[in-house]
Amino acid sequence: MVPSRASACGRTTSICSGARAEITSDASTTTSIQASRLSSGQVKSSTGFSWASTVDVTPTTRTVASSSTAFTSDSVGAYVSDLLTLSEHWKAAAGVRAAHEKQEIQELRLLNVPTRTKTADKGFLPMLGLLYQPSTFWTLYTSYAESYVPAPASSIDINGLNPFKPTTGEQVEIGAKTEGLLGSRLTGTLSLFRISRKDVLNTFACPIGTCSQQVGGEQSKGIELEMNARPLTGWQLDFGYSLLDAAVSSSLDPIQVGARLPNVARNSANLWSRYDVTSGALHGLGIGVGLVYTGERAGMLPSSANPGTLQLPSYTVTDLAVYYLFSQYTVNLKVGNVFDKTYYESAGSTPLVQILPGAPRNIALEFRRIFF
Repeated sequence: MVPSRASACGRTTSICSGARAEITSDASTTTSIQASRLSSGQVKSSTGFSWASTVDVTPTTRTVASSSTAFTSDSVGAYVSDLLTLSEHWKAAAGVRAAHEKQEIQELRLLNVPTRTKTADKGFLPMLGLLYQPSTFWTLYTSYAESYVPAPASSIDINGLNPFKPTTGEQVEIGAKTEGLLGSRLTGTLSLFRISRKDVLNTFACPIGTCSQQVGGEQSKGIELEMNARPLTGWQLDFGYSLLDAAVSSSLDPIQVGARLPNVARNSANLWSRYDVTSGALHGLGIGVGLVYTGERAGMLPSSANPGTLQLPSYTVTDLAVYYLFSQYTVNLKVGNVFDKTYYESAGSTPLVQILPGAPRNIALEFRRIFF
């Protein structure tokens, strides 16, 4: 990260406090190899084995590996942003990210005639924002940003190739944030947003395993509310709620247009309450209770071949935590899913039934020492 500063105060201008730019660059390379071997037929034991000279082993027949590939993905990006103070109450933000992605897939099954597929994508992603602060307690804001996600190197179509374009998206958000209300005991954020994505990948079962195709676009719009309160000394409350309408906006299969996105709940909420004893014999003891609610979700997209949808029921999970801090030591006892409720987190992305159950009751005990 290389910070730089620029000032526009050399002449009369509304931007006299100067602008700050941050330039960051990042690079990462990941390489993974997936391969499988097979053997079949009747095998005789070697004379090196001491327990038998010749022993027949039952033949084992295995199917040929559906894929045996090596893929490499390189990602390089540079990011520049500016935060400008326009006046006492107005601020503006602007930024751009330049990204370059390169991927290579090599088929390993035919060693004498290796098959390679190379893809390269690059793009510029802008970001804009405007903030209005009528007082020290309130901030109103709006923002616009674009996203760019290359298709995973492991994604293949029904022909075993990776011809996919990057998934691109746009996000527009407007909201309000408050800080310092009620003597700094209450903060909160309310936001309305819309996220659109196109060239989205979808997976399906195919003769060579699991294949992908770019089915079109999807759109999510909704409201999010976050509140943090400190009603009493040592007591904190955190609350969040989300109302989300996420659906397919375009698809190769017309029946999917307007369908809810899989594993996305329309309503979700969470509440966390924690109290820490700040004095007396129990000083250092803390107790926390949390509730997490997830509404009904569609488990899979409908299709012309299978117009039905799998509905996952809503659920509420309760968590409990006990903390104790003494001297330089901290002991944390956490109990997840206190009432051992059976629930289902998500469903698989292929037509096969793949339902992921939620974690049962679980207990974790942590012991830490603070050295500084």
